[in-house]
Amino acid sequence: MTGKEAILAAVDLQDTERVPAAYYGGGMWTLYQAGETFESLARDPRRMAGVFVRMAEEVGNPMVYCGSGYNNLHVAALGGTIKYRKIGAPDLEEALVHDLAGVRALDTGRMAGHETIQTVWKTTEIVSGRIGDRFVVTTTSWGPFTLAGQICGVEPLMRGTFKAREMVHAVVDFAREFITGFYEPLISRGLIEMVSIADPTASGDLLSRKQFAEFVLPSLRQLTDRWHQKKVKTLLHICGDTTDRLDLLLETGADIISVDHKVDLVKAREAFRGKRCLAGNLDPVAVMLQAGPEQVAQKARDVIQRLGGGGGFILMPGCDIGPTVPRENVEALLRTAAATPPG
Repeated sequence: MTGKEAILAAVDLQDTERVPAAYYGGGMWTLYQAGETFESLARDPRRMAGVFVRMAEEVGNPMVYCGSGYNNLHVAALGGTIKYRKIGAPDLEEALVHDLAGVRALDTGRMAGHETIQTVWKTTEIVSGRIGDRFVVTTTSWGPFTLAGQICGVEPLMRGTFKAREMVHAVVDFAREFITGFYEPLISRGLIEMVSIADPTASGDLLSRKQFAEFVLPSLRQLTDRWHQKKVKTLLHICGDTTDRLDLLLETGADIISVDHKVDLVKAREAFRGKRCLAGNLDPVAVMLQAGPEQVAQKARDVIQRLGGGGGFILMPGCDIGPTVPRENVEALLRTAAATPPG
């Protein structure tokens, strides 16, 4: 069973002869390992595709997240100003809108003309054509609530959940439609079989369960429903401790739910078993960055032993991995999972 076959079997809640494993996102890590920067690749899809293909084949990660780390560039397509860094993903310099009128003036039609959006689309096409038969090819985006925070500012968004609920609903709805438009050319052409959504601002450390149910859940549910109609799977990651809303994560409809290292993985396994594929959740800093490969391997074995078999689980770090995570640690994670029988 190949790595891709194991991932897809886990999504379908089937038993696997090997434990599926992958890192999540990895754009910052991939570019850093390849000696590239986000700015150097932003207008060169063939070069970007070559980096993602080469690193996937060398390291053996069964999932390739085209455009990972370029999420903030989506707001640049709306007129936002981007600041590139020597190491790490590009930053958005400031919010775009500050009131409901500004939200209503936003236009998703600007997306298709943005050079970096076109680069990510073309990169995905190239990667899919070259290795899509052997790797799960996906493309990454912020989730609606996080993209809304990029558009109007995270602090105003959070305050708005109490004091400007109409504006928050409006900007989240716009973000959902933007995300739909971003993926549509990739899905309609059959270039991806899975969508990868990260919604870190919807974190369990930032939003209450009640806020999550009102401002996050409906848009995620609408997105997954739409993609399921087109036979496309969804991988969803939300940061922070979401233990108190595992049932709401199930309601999003996402096929793979990736949880943070703060989540009790055994409780999540109990909540998701037979219903949805769970992914997680080695600490991306204390384990993946700061530990050695033997410690990473032991932590991986511990997680596998605690969760048992039964399908529906993918071993992952609890979030995106940073650029300076040692390559040998990533390889230890993937190698250990491949060599450890489930259960």
